[in-house]
Amino acid sequence: MSKPSEGKVCRAVIDRHDVMKNQVIASVREALGADESNKALSGISESVVKIFQVHTNGLINNISKEFAK
Repeated sequence: MSKPSEGKVCRAVIDRHDVMKNQVIASVREALGADESNKALSGISESVVKIFQVHTNGLINNISKEFAK
């Protein structure tokens, strides 16, 4: 069995990042019963996007460090 490449692992993480981010935002929107025009929801959505981006970037960096060993 061949070892997966760094690129393939990172691509899988990035793909899951988008799916998870969208599902979390949809769940928050549903829980709040809010529509797209709700300013509070827009702020929450932006915060969720930023949090996911920070953590995905950190995970990608950790994966890269592991492959560099």
